[in-house]
Amino acid sequence: MAAPTPSRQRKPRLLWANPFCLLDTSSGASMAVREMLIQLAKNGYEVMVLGATIFDAEKGTFKLRDHWKTIEEKHNKVVKVNDGVLTHHLIATKSIIRNQMTAQEEGTWYG
Repeated sequence: MAAPTPSRQRKPRLLWANPFCLLDTSSGASMAVREMLIQLAKNGYEVMVLGATIFDAEKGTFKLRDHWKTIEEKHNKVVKVNDGVLTHHLIATKSIIRNQMTAQEEGTWYG
Protein backbone atom coordinates (compact mmCIF):
# COMPACT_ATOMS: atom_id res chain seq x y z
CA MET A 1 0.00 0.00 0.00
CA ALA A 2 1.40 3.39 -0.97
CA ALA A 3 1.93 6.11 1.60
CA PRO A 4 -0.70 8.85 1.56
CA THR A 5 0.17 11.87 -0.49
CA PRO A 6 0.80 15.12 1.44
CA SER A 7 -2.51 16.58 0.26
CA ARG A 8 -4.39 13.59 1.74
CA GLN A 9 -2.57 13.47 5.05
CA ARG A 10 -4.60 14.31 8.12
CA LYS A 11 -3.58 17.21 10.34
CA PRO A 12 -1.81 16.18 13.54
CA ARG A 13 -4.39 16.02 16.32
CA LEU A 14 -4.19 16.87 20.00
CA LEU A 15 -6.75 16.38 22.77
CA TRP A 16 -6.25 18.47 25.90
CA ALA A 17 -8.34 16.83 28.62
CA ASN A 18 -8.22 18.36 32.09
CA PRO A 19 -11.07 19.20 34.47
CA PHE A 20 -9.64 22.68 35.04
CA CYS A 21 -10.86 25.38 32.65
CA LEU A 22 -8.20 26.81 30.32
CA LEU A 23 -10.14 30.11 30.25
CA ASP A 24 -9.24 30.64 33.93
CA THR A 25 -7.58 34.06 34.14
CA SER A 26 -6.54 33.38 37.76
CA SER A 27 -4.36 30.41 36.77
CA GLY A 28 -0.98 30.98 35.18
CA ALA A 29 -0.81 27.31 34.20
CA SER A 30 -4.19 27.47 32.40
CA MET A 31 -3.22 30.66 30.59
CA ALA A 32 0.14 29.19 29.49
CA VAL A 33 -1.37 25.92 28.22
CA ARG A 34 -4.15 27.81 26.41
CA GLU A 35 -1.56 29.96 24.62
CA MET A 36 0.46 26.87 23.60
CA LEU A 37 -2.67 25.21 22.20
CA ILE A 38 -3.59 28.38 20.29
CA GLN A 39 -0.14 28.41 18.70
CA LEU A 40 -0.39 24.71 17.79
CA ALA A 41 -3.82 25.29 16.20
CA LYS A 42 -2.47 28.25 14.23
CA ASN A 43 0.36 26.02 12.99
CA GLY A 44 -1.78 23.26 11.55
CA TYR A 45 -2.79 21.09 14.49
CA GLU A 46 -6.37 20.03 15.06
CA VAL A 47 -6.86 20.79 18.78
CA MET A 48 -9.78 19.75 20.97
CA VAL A 49 -10.15 21.02 24.53
CA LEU A 50 -12.16 19.02 27.05
CA GLY A 51 -12.53 20.64 30.45
CA ALA A 52 -14.98 21.61 33.13
CA THR A 53 -16.00 24.80 34.87
CA ILE A 54 -13.31 24.39 37.55
CA PHE A 55 -11.19 27.47 38.39
CA ASP A 56 -8.43 28.44 40.80
CA ALA A 57 -10.46 31.45 42.01
CA GLU A 58 -13.83 33.06 41.30
CA LYS A 59 -12.16 36.05 39.65
CA GLY A 60 -10.80 33.64 37.03
CA THR A 61 -14.30 33.12 35.57
CA PHE A 62 -14.13 36.55 33.87
CA LYS A 63 -13.84 35.23 30.30
CA LEU A 64 -16.99 33.15 30.78
CA ARG A 65 -19.17 35.94 32.18
CA ASP A 66 -21.30 36.01 29.01
CA HIS A 67 -21.82 32.22 29.24
CA TRP A 68 -22.43 31.89 32.98
CA LYS A 69 -26.25 31.76 32.84
CA THR A 70 -26.05 28.96 30.24
CA ILE A 71 -23.51 27.13 32.39
CA GLU A 72 -25.79 27.30 35.43
CA GLU A 73 -28.77 26.06 33.38
CA LYS A 74 -26.85 23.14 31.83
CA HIS A 75 -25.50 21.49 34.97
CA ASN A 76 -23.63 18.26 34.15
CA LYS A 77 -23.93 18.85 30.41
CA VAL A 78 -21.38 20.01 27.84
CA VAL A 79 -21.20 23.72 27.09
CA LYS A 80 -19.20 24.71 24.00
CA VAL A 81 -17.29 27.98 24.22
CA ASN A 82 -15.61 29.38 21.12
CA ASP A 83 -12.23 30.94 21.82
CA GLY A 84 -10.75 32.01 18.51
CA VAL A 85 -9.08 28.96 16.96
CA LEU A 86 -10.04 26.81 19.97
CA THR A 87 -13.40 25.44 21.06
CA HIS A 88 -13.68 24.47 24.71
CA HIS A 89 -16.05 21.59 25.52
CA LEU A 90 -16.76 22.20 29.22
CA ILE A 91 -18.76 20.07 31.63
CA ALA A 92 -20.89 22.53 33.59
CA THR A 93 -20.23 21.87 37.29
CA LYS A 94 -22.22 23.20 40.25
CA SER A 95 -19.05 24.47 41.90
CA ILE A 96 -15.89 26.04 40.50
CA ILE A 97 -13.83 24.29 43.21
CA ARG A 98 -12.10 21.06 42.10
CA ASN A 99 -12.64 19.06 45.29
CA GLN A 100 -16.37 19.85 45.10
CA MET A 101 -16.74 18.28 41.65
CA THR A 102 -19.23 15.45 42.10
CA ALA A 103 -18.76 11.84 41.04
CA GLN A 104 -21.63 12.32 38.57
CA GLU A 105 -19.88 15.35 37.04
CA GLU A 106 -16.59 13.44 36.84
CA GLY A 107 -18.41 10.53 35.20
CA THR A 108 -19.83 12.87 32.56
CA TRP A 109 -16.39 14.37 32.00
CA TYR A 110 -14.75 10.93 31.59
CA GLY A 111 -17.57 9.76 29.29
